[in-house]
Amino acid sequence: MLSYYERNIDYLELELKSIPTNGNVRFRLNEHIIPHLKKAAEEKTAVFLTKNKTASLHVHSVDVDELNEIAVILFHYTDTNLTDPAFKNMTSGSVRIAGKTKGEGIAVSAHLVVDLNHFKGQRAPIHLALLEVVPGITKSLIERALTSLFNKTINRPKWTYKSSTESKSKPCRPSFSFNNLASESLSEGLKTRRLTGVTLIHKTNEDDFDEDDLITKETQVSYAIGASLKEEAAEQLLYRLSRKAKSKGYSTLKVQYDDEYRGTRTGKFNSLEEEAIKRATGVFCKRGKVYTESQIHQCQDSFHHQLVNKIKALICKECGVAYAESNNKEVTETTLLPQN
Repeated sequence: MLSYYERNIDYLELELKSIPTNGNVRFRLNEHIIPHLKKAAEEKTAVFLTKNKTASLHVHSVDVDELNEIAVILFHYTDTNLTDPAFKNMTSGSVRIAGKTKGEGIAVSAHLVVDLNHFKGQRAPIHLALLEVVPGITKSLIERALTSLFNKTINRPKWTYKSSTESKSKPCRPSFSFNNLASESLSEGLKTRRLTGVTLIHKTNEDDFDEDDLITKETQVSYAIGASLKEEAAEQLLYRLSRKAKSKGYSTLKVQYDDEYRGTRTGKFNSLEEEAIKRATGVFCKRGKVYTESQIHQCQDSFHHQLVNKIKALICKECGVAYAESNNKEVTETTLLPQN
Protein backbone atom coordinates (compact mmCIF):
# COMPACT_ATOMS: atom_id res chain seq x y z
CA MET A 1 0.00 0.00 0.00
CA LEU A 2 1.15 3.52 -0.76
CA SER A 3 1.44 6.30 1.80
CA TYR A 4 0.03 9.78 1.20
CA TYR A 5 3.20 11.53 2.35
CA GLU A 6 6.24 9.44 1.43
CA ARG A 7 7.78 7.52 -1.45
CA ASN A 8 10.80 5.27 -1.88
CA ILE A 9 13.02 6.25 -4.80
CA ASP A 10 15.15 3.82 -6.83
CA TYR A 11 18.45 5.04 -8.29
CA LEU A 12 18.92 3.78 -11.86
CA GLU A 13 21.23 4.20 -14.82
CA LEU A 14 19.41 4.71 -18.13
CA GLU A 15 21.45 3.55 -21.11
CA LEU A 16 20.28 4.71 -24.51
CA LYS A 17 21.09 2.04 -27.10
CA SER A 18 20.23 1.47 -30.75
CA ILE A 19 18.53 -1.22 -32.81
CA PRO A 20 20.29 -2.84 -34.63
CA THR A 21 22.97 -3.01 -31.97
CA ASN A 22 25.81 -3.26 -34.50
CA GLY A 23 24.85 0.02 -36.14
CA ASN A 24 27.11 2.07 -33.85
CA VAL A 25 24.42 4.77 -33.74
CA ARG A 26 24.36 7.24 -30.87
CA PHE A 27 20.98 8.71 -29.95
CA ARG A 28 20.85 11.79 -27.73
CA LEU A 29 18.20 11.89 -25.04
CA ASN A 30 17.53 15.63 -25.09
CA GLU A 31 17.47 15.87 -28.90
CA HIS A 32 16.12 12.59 -30.26
CA ILE A 33 13.93 11.23 -27.45
CA ILE A 34 12.37 13.81 -25.14
CA PRO A 35 10.84 16.11 -27.83
CA HIS A 36 8.99 13.25 -29.55
CA LEU A 37 7.95 11.63 -26.28
CA LYS A 38 6.59 14.95 -25.04
CA LYS A 39 4.58 15.50 -28.22
CA ALA A 40 3.11 11.98 -28.03
CA ALA A 41 2.14 12.56 -24.38
CA GLU A 42 0.36 15.79 -25.31
CA GLU A 43 -1.49 13.97 -28.11
CA LYS A 44 -2.34 11.12 -25.67
CA THR A 45 -0.92 8.52 -28.07
CA ALA A 46 1.97 7.23 -25.92
CA VAL A 47 0.17 4.11 -24.67
CA PHE A 48 1.84 0.69 -24.40
CA LEU A 49 -0.46 -2.34 -24.01
CA THR A 50 0.73 -5.37 -22.06
CA LYS A 51 -0.60 -8.57 -20.42
CA ASN A 52 -2.59 -9.53 -23.53
CA LYS A 53 -4.01 -6.00 -23.73
CA THR A 54 -5.52 -6.15 -20.24
CA ALA A 55 -3.05 -3.60 -18.84
CA SER A 56 -1.33 -0.48 -20.16
CA LEU A 57 1.50 1.92 -19.41
CA HIS A 58 0.68 5.47 -20.47
CA VAL A 59 3.22 8.28 -20.81
CA HIS A 60 0.89 10.88 -19.30
CA SER A 61 3.13 13.99 -19.17
CA VAL A 62 6.67 15.07 -20.00
CA ASP A 63 8.37 18.19 -18.66
CA VAL A 64 11.87 19.61 -19.13
CA ASP A 65 13.65 21.66 -16.47
CA GLU A 66 16.18 23.48 -18.65
CA LEU A 67 17.73 25.28 -15.68
CA ASN A 68 18.86 22.01 -14.07
CA GLU A 69 18.94 20.02 -17.34
CA ILE A 70 16.50 17.43 -16.06
CA ALA A 71 13.53 15.72 -17.72
CA VAL A 72 10.49 14.50 -15.76
CA ILE A 73 8.13 11.82 -17.09
CA LEU A 74 4.83 10.94 -15.39
CA PHE A 75 3.67 7.38 -16.10
CA HIS A 76 0.19 5.96 -15.53
CA TYR A 77 -0.22 2.19 -15.21
CA THR A 78 -3.67 0.59 -15.47
CA ASP A 79 -4.55 -3.09 -14.95
CA THR A 80 -8.08 -4.35 -15.58
CA ASN A 81 -7.40 -7.75 -13.97
CA LEU A 82 -6.58 -6.46 -10.50
CA THR A 83 -9.29 -6.94 -7.87
CA ASP A 84 -11.53 -4.04 -6.88
CA PRO A 85 -10.30 -2.04 -3.88
CA ALA A 86 -12.05 -2.66 -0.57
CA PHE A 87 -12.56 -0.28 2.37
CA LYS A 88 -13.34 -1.40 5.92
CA ASN A 89 -14.81 0.83 8.61
CA MET A 90 -12.46 0.67 11.61
CA THR A 91 -15.34 1.03 14.10
CA SER A 92 -18.31 -0.84 12.65
CA GLY A 93 -16.32 -3.41 10.68
CA SER A 94 -18.47 -2.95 7.57
CA VAL A 95 -16.74 -3.47 4.21
CA ARG A 96 -17.34 -1.46 1.05
CA ILE A 97 -16.01 -2.52 -2.35
CA ALA A 98 -15.47 0.15 -5.00
CA GLY A 99 -16.17 -1.61 -8.29
CA LYS A 100 -14.63 -0.80 -11.67
CA THR A 101 -16.79 0.12 -14.65
CA LYS A 102 -16.27 -1.31 -18.15
CA GLY A 103 -12.88 -0.39 -19.59
CA GLU A 104 -11.46 0.73 -16.24
CA GLY A 105 -8.58 -0.77 -14.30
CA ILE A 106 -6.79 -0.16 -11.02
CA ALA A 107 -4.47 2.78 -11.70
CA VAL A 108 -1.19 4.00 -10.22
CA SER A 109 1.29 6.67 -11.28
CA ALA A 110 5.04 7.10 -10.96
CA HIS A 111 7.47 9.92 -11.72
CA LEU A 112 10.71 9.18 -13.57
CA VAL A 113 13.28 11.97 -13.23
CA VAL A 114 16.24 11.82 -15.64
CA ASP A 115 19.46 13.85 -15.79
CA LEU A 116 19.93 14.95 -19.41
CA ASN A 117 23.72 15.00 -19.05
CA HIS A 118 25.84 11.86 -19.26
CA PHE A 119 26.25 10.36 -15.79
CA LYS A 120 29.66 11.00 -14.18
CA GLY A 121 31.10 12.30 -17.43
CA GLN A 122 30.79 9.00 -19.33
CA ARG A 123 31.10 9.23 -23.10
CA ALA A 124 28.45 6.56 -23.59
CA PRO A 125 24.81 7.76 -23.46
CA ILE A 126 24.22 6.72 -19.84
CA HIS A 127 22.03 8.96 -17.69
CA LEU A 128 21.20 8.94 -13.99
CA ALA A 129 17.47 8.31 -13.49
CA LEU A 130 15.42 8.24 -10.28
CA LEU A 131 12.15 6.30 -10.28
CA GLU A 132 9.32 6.63 -7.76
CA VAL A 133 8.77 3.11 -6.41
CA VAL A 134 5.17 2.08 -7.09
CA PRO A 135 3.73 -1.45 -7.43
CA GLY A 136 3.28 -2.37 -11.09
CA ILE A 137 5.54 0.27 -12.65
CA THR A 138 8.88 -1.51 -12.93
CA LYS A 139 12.04 -0.55 -14.78
CA SER A 140 11.63 -3.56 -17.08
CA LEU A 141 8.10 -2.46 -18.02
CA ILE A 142 9.33 1.08 -18.78
CA GLU A 143 12.17 -0.36 -20.89
CA ARG A 144 9.77 -2.43 -22.99
CA ALA A 145 7.24 0.37 -23.28
CA LEU A 146 9.65 3.08 -24.45
CA THR A 147 11.44 0.75 -26.87
CA SER A 148 8.11 -0.34 -28.36
CA LEU A 149 6.67 3.19 -28.54
CA PHE A 150 9.65 4.44 -30.55
CA ASN A 151 9.24 1.49 -32.89
CA LYS A 152 5.54 1.53 -33.73
CA THR A 153 3.67 4.38 -32.08
CA ILE A 154 5.54 7.66 -31.75
CA ASN A 155 5.65 9.94 -34.78
CA ARG A 156 9.37 10.52 -35.36
CA PRO A 157 11.91 10.96 -38.16
CA LYS A 158 12.93 7.87 -40.13
CA TRP A 159 16.39 7.55 -38.65
CA THR A 160 18.94 5.70 -40.78
CA TYR A 161 22.60 4.76 -40.57
CA LYS A 162 25.19 3.58 -43.08
CA SER A 163 27.90 1.12 -42.13
CA SER A 164 31.42 1.46 -43.49
CA THR A 165 31.09 -1.84 -45.35
CA GLU A 166 27.75 -1.20 -47.09
CA SER A 167 26.55 1.35 -49.61
CA LYS A 168 22.85 1.48 -48.66
CA SER A 169 21.43 3.14 -45.56
CA LYS A 170 19.47 1.04 -43.08
CA PRO A 171 16.74 2.06 -40.63
CA CYS A 172 17.55 2.30 -36.94
CA ARG A 173 15.72 3.23 -33.75
CA PRO A 174 16.50 3.71 -30.06
CA SER A 175 16.20 1.14 -27.32
CA PHE A 176 16.21 1.71 -23.57
CA SER A 177 17.93 -0.18 -20.76
CA PHE A 178 17.72 0.52 -17.01
CA ASN A 179 20.22 -0.84 -14.49
CA ASN A 180 20.14 -0.39 -10.73
CA LEU A 181 22.74 1.86 -9.18
CA ALA A 182 24.50 -0.02 -6.39
CA SER A 183 24.29 1.14 -2.78
CA GLU A 184 27.45 2.76 -1.51
CA SER A 185 27.65 0.79 1.77
CA LEU A 186 26.15 -2.02 3.83
CA SER A 187 24.55 0.42 6.28
CA GLU A 188 22.90 2.35 3.43
CA GLY A 189 21.56 -0.87 1.88
CA LEU A 190 20.00 -2.04 5.15
CA LYS A 191 18.15 1.24 5.76
CA THR A 192 15.20 0.28 3.55
CA ARG A 193 15.38 -3.53 3.79
CA ARG A 194 14.84 -6.15 6.51
CA LEU A 195 17.37 -8.96 6.73
CA THR A 196 15.62 -12.37 6.91
CA GLY A 197 18.35 -14.95 6.33
CA VAL A 198 22.04 -15.63 5.76
CA THR A 199 23.67 -18.48 3.82
CA LEU A 200 27.38 -19.35 4.06
CA ILE A 201 28.93 -21.22 1.12
CA HIS A 202 32.07 -23.37 1.17
CA LYS A 203 33.42 -24.67 -2.16
CA THR A 204 35.98 -27.48 -2.46
CA ASN A 205 37.81 -28.77 -5.52
CA GLU A 206 39.40 -32.22 -5.77
CA ASP A 207 42.91 -31.10 -6.65
CA ASP A 208 44.18 -34.69 -6.99
CA PHE A 209 42.32 -35.23 -10.27
CA ASP A 210 42.84 -33.23 -13.46
CA GLU A 211 39.49 -33.97 -15.09
CA ASP A 212 37.18 -31.45 -16.78
CA ASP A 213 34.05 -33.44 -15.91
CA LEU A 214 34.56 -33.14 -12.16
CA ILE A 215 32.13 -30.80 -10.41
CA THR A 216 33.05 -28.45 -7.58
CA LYS A 217 31.53 -29.63 -4.29
CA GLU A 218 29.56 -26.94 -2.46
CA THR A 219 28.55 -26.92 1.20
CA GLN A 220 25.94 -24.47 2.48
CA VAL A 221 24.89 -23.47 5.97
CA SER A 222 21.80 -21.28 6.30
CA TYR A 223 20.49 -19.20 9.21
CA ALA A 224 17.07 -17.59 9.64
CA ILE A 225 16.95 -14.12 11.19
CA GLY A 226 14.13 -12.98 13.44
CA ALA A 227 11.86 -10.11 12.49
CA SER A 228 12.84 -8.10 15.57
CA LEU A 229 16.46 -7.58 14.49
CA LYS A 230 17.06 -3.88 13.88
CA GLU A 231 19.17 -2.28 11.15
CA GLU A 232 22.31 -1.66 13.24
CA ALA A 233 22.15 -5.12 14.87
CA ALA A 234 21.78 -6.75 11.42
CA GLU A 235 24.86 -4.91 10.20
CA GLN A 236 26.96 -6.05 13.18
CA LEU A 237 25.66 -9.62 12.78
CA LEU A 238 26.93 -9.73 9.19
CA TYR A 239 30.36 -8.54 10.29
CA ARG A 240 30.58 -11.24 12.99
CA LEU A 241 29.31 -13.99 10.68
CA SER A 242 31.72 -13.04 7.90
CA ARG A 243 34.70 -13.19 10.27
CA LYS A 244 33.70 -16.61 11.62
CA ALA A 245 32.89 -17.91 8.13
CA LYS A 246 36.26 -16.77 6.79
CA SER A 247 38.10 -18.50 9.65
CA LYS A 248 36.29 -21.78 8.86
CA GLY A 249 37.10 -21.71 5.14
CA TYR A 250 33.85 -20.35 3.72
CA SER A 251 34.21 -18.15 0.64
CA THR A 252 30.79 -16.65 -0.08
CA LEU A 253 28.00 -15.08 1.97
CA LYS A 254 24.45 -14.72 0.65
CA VAL A 255 21.82 -12.58 2.32
CA GLN A 256 18.05 -12.82 1.99
CA TYR A 257 16.00 -9.71 2.71
CA ASP A 258 12.48 -8.37 2.42
CA ASP A 259 11.82 -5.48 0.09
CA GLU A 260 8.56 -3.62 0.72
CA TYR A 261 7.56 -3.56 -2.95
CA ARG A 262 9.56 -6.41 -4.47
CA GLY A 263 9.16 -9.20 -1.94
CA THR A 264 12.02 -11.48 -0.90
CA ARG A 265 15.36 -10.75 -2.59
CA THR A 266 18.87 -12.18 -2.45
CA GLY A 267 22.28 -10.52 -2.53
CA LYS A 268 25.76 -12.09 -2.61
CA PHE A 269 29.12 -11.13 -1.09
CA ASN A 270 31.89 -12.81 -3.09
CA SER A 271 34.53 -11.75 -0.56
CA LEU A 272 34.42 -12.09 3.22
CA GLU A 273 37.00 -9.39 3.84
CA GLU A 274 35.59 -6.79 6.23
CA GLU A 275 36.09 -3.96 3.74
CA ALA A 276 34.13 -5.88 1.08
CA ILE A 277 31.28 -6.49 3.54
CA LYS A 278 31.27 -2.80 4.46
CA ARG A 279 31.13 -1.64 0.82
CA ALA A 280 28.53 -4.28 -0.16
CA THR A 281 29.32 -3.56 -3.82
CA GLY A 282 26.47 -4.77 -6.03
CA VAL A 283 24.64 -6.48 -3.16
CA PHE A 284 21.94 -3.86 -2.62
CA CYS A 285 20.49 -1.37 -5.07
CA LYS A 286 20.68 2.26 -4.00
CA ARG A 287 17.39 3.66 -2.75
CA GLY A 288 16.27 6.90 -1.15
CA LYS A 289 13.11 8.10 0.57
CA VAL A 290 11.23 11.35 0.04
CA TYR A 291 8.67 12.92 2.41
CA THR A 292 6.12 15.55 1.37
CA GLU A 293 3.73 17.86 3.21
CA SER A 294 1.04 17.60 0.51
CA GLN A 295 -0.71 14.33 -0.30
CA ILE A 296 0.58 12.12 -3.11
CA HIS A 297 -2.36 10.38 -4.75
CA GLN A 298 -2.21 6.78 -5.90
CA CYS A 299 -2.65 8.00 -9.47
CA GLN A 300 -1.57 11.61 -9.97
CA ASP A 301 -3.40 13.38 -12.80
CA SER A 302 -0.55 15.90 -12.98
CA PHE A 303 2.99 16.28 -11.68
CA HIS A 304 3.28 16.37 -7.89
CA HIS A 305 5.60 19.38 -7.84
CA GLN A 306 6.83 19.02 -4.26
CA LEU A 307 7.71 15.37 -4.84
CA VAL A 308 9.36 16.17 -8.18
CA ASN A 309 11.44 19.00 -6.70
CA LYS A 310 12.72 16.73 -3.94
CA ILE A 311 13.65 14.01 -6.43
CA LYS A 312 15.43 16.61 -8.57
CA ALA A 313 17.42 17.67 -5.51
CA LEU A 314 18.45 14.02 -4.97
CA ILE A 315 19.55 13.64 -8.57
CA CYS A 316 21.62 16.83 -8.43
CA LYS A 317 23.23 15.71 -5.16
CA GLU A 318 24.18 12.35 -6.69
CA CYS A 319 25.70 14.15 -9.68
CA GLY A 320 27.60 16.54 -7.42
CA VAL A 321 25.92 19.73 -8.62
CA ALA A 322 23.77 22.33 -6.89
CA TYR A 323 20.00 22.18 -7.43
CA ALA A 324 18.36 25.45 -8.47
CA GLU A 325 14.68 25.25 -7.56
CA SER A 326 12.33 26.95 -9.98
CA ASN A 327 8.85 28.19 -9.11
CA ASN A 328 7.75 27.95 -12.73
CA LYS A 329 5.29 25.06 -13.07
CA GLU A 330 4.60 25.51 -16.76
CA VAL A 331 5.63 22.77 -19.16
CA THR A 332 8.69 23.77 -21.17
CA GLU A 333 8.22 23.81 -24.94
CA THR A 334 10.79 21.83 -26.92
CA THR A 335 11.64 22.24 -30.60
CA LEU A 336 11.13 19.09 -32.63
CA LEU A 337 13.94 17.61 -34.66
CA PRO A 338 14.14 18.03 -38.43
CA GLN A 339 13.17 15.05 -40.53
CA ASN A 340 16.72 14.00 -41.13
